[in-house]
Order: sequence, then C-alpha cells, then structure tokens
Amino acid sequence: MNIKQRMKFIEKCYKLYENKLYNAAYGILRDVQLSEDAVQDTFLKLMEKEIYFENAS
Repeated sequence: MNIKQRMKFIEKCYKLYENKLYNAAYGILRDVQLSEDAVQDTFLKLMEKEIYFENAS
C-alpha cells in the first residue's frame, strides 16, 4: 500500500471511528482535552505501526 492509499485509509477510519473513540475515552477519562488527546494518539499509532485492515467499515 502506498502512502496516498494509506492516508485515504486512515482518513476513512478517522471519519468512521472518531466519535466512537472519543465517547469511549470520555467515558473513561471524564476530561475533554484528555479524551481528544487519546483519540489523536490512537490515530498516530495507527500511522506509526502501519496497521492495515482489509475494510475500514
């Protein structure tokens, strides 16, 4: 998978899961900023580790 495909995949995942991840993080952390940071960290790790799923949906 080239970088362009990879970025499109991550963007699609972000759109699909951002709210779910945020809600889960907020349910645990009870802090807006920490929850936003947790979501960002999740997607940064996805990019760093080159994790790939067949289908983001």
